[in-house]
Order: sequence, then C-alpha cells, then structure tokens
Amino acid sequence: MITPSVKVGNLLRTGLLVFVLGFHSCAASASLSIIDENSPDFPMGKATRRGLLIQIPGSLDKSISIGARLQGTVEAQQADNAWAGDFYARRIRFEFGANLSRKLFYFMDFRNDQANNGDSGERGTVIGNTFFQFRELFDLPYLNVQAFRGKLDVSRVTTASSGQQIAYDRPLVAQSAQQYVSPNRRAPNLQLFGSYEGKIRYQLALGDGVASSSFFDAKGNTPSSISRQDPLFGGKII
Repeated sequence: MITPSVKVGNLLRTGLLVFVLGFHSCAASASLSIIDENSPDFPMGKATRRGLLIQIPGSLDKSISIGARLQGTVEAQQADNAWAGDFYARRIRFEFGANLSRKLFYFMDFRNDQANNGDSGERGTVIGNTFFQFRELFDLPYLNVQAFRGKLDVSRVTTASSGQQIAYDRPLVAQSAQQYVSPNRRAPNLQLFGSYEGKIRYQLALGDGVASSSFFDAKGNTPSSISRQDPLFGGKII
C-alpha cells in the first residue's frame, strides 16, 4: 500500500501563490475597505477592522480579508534587589480570511508570538487558527459548524483577545485550565455553536485530548507520557 505524503512547506507555498494570484487578478476592480461598517460612530469616525477587506467583484457574498498584528513589549522586573529589562515581540501574526459563499468561511493565521521573550530566542513561526466555518445549517441562524483548529471557549479571559482586557497577560490559573482542556485552546476539534436571539449562547466540541505536558496537578507533577486517551468532549452554555 502506498501512503500519500504532503510536505507542509510545499502546501503553504502553494496556498500563498494561489492567494497572490487571486489577489492580483481581482484587486484592480475590487472594493477595498478598512472601515468596520458595524462600528458605532465615534468622534473621529467609525473604527477600523483588523486588516483590509477585499470585496470580490460581482459578488456580495464573497470577500477576502488580510491583515497583520504586531505588538512589541518592554518590561522591567525587580528580582534580587536589581532591575532587569526585557524587549520582545509579544505578537507577530499574519492573518488571512475568505468568505467563500454566504455560509462558508475560511480563516488561517501564521504567528511567532513571544519572540525573544526572556531567554526564548527567535522561537519559530507556527500555524495558529485554521478552520472552515459552515454557517446557518438548515437555514437555522443558531446552528453553525467549525472544523479543524479553532478556539474552545474555556473562559472569557482565555477566549477574548488580550486587546479587549485590562491586563493583556492572562492569569496563570486561566492558562493552566485552558491547557488542561485543549493545548493552546485550539487542538484539532469539531465544534457546533451559535446563539439564540443574542440571549443564549452555546458551544459543543469534540477534539484532541490533553497533551502530557499540560497534564499536571497542583504540585506540578506530570506523567512522562500518555499512551492512550479518549477524545475531548464537552460543551458550554451562557
């Protein structure tokens, strides 16, 4: 039996090539916007969206969004009666999304977070979120499906962007809880989610189980490895 093999690097290069060619072919006549039309009217106008929205010519349902997120951090900490400073890149991300139809959405981001934080060095670029989202199954607005790598709603502080929080470094207890449920909140999973008239919101998920490196007790004890485990299954209603 022959097992097919696909190199991730080749796949990423192919995807970027398709994106560049598609962008070049439609950018000349497409509608470009950075304004969030759903934003309230502020004294200086509406808020901008995260990235550039490219409306595909001849279609109200198809669009492409591209953007980057850069956040540098300077920290000073006192230890052993001395001050230590650190400069690092907390967020380096390139984001790409596409509305393929009125009900089908795709998203992917590449990231190198916490680069040069402490003694971590340059770290490396990885894929963060990458998923297909199928909206309004059977024309029901509260029935949506998302597949592959997407956040699980463990808690608001771990799900909402750090830019929407008072302190952008998340509490250690919240990070430990999220790692126990799903590594980085986004191990491969399948989600069913939605809301009813904006009053009740739910999420059901089936996905990969906890990694041994995230399975520890209050004293920090961890197993050397996990040989077999059942898939993750859970849900949340708000």
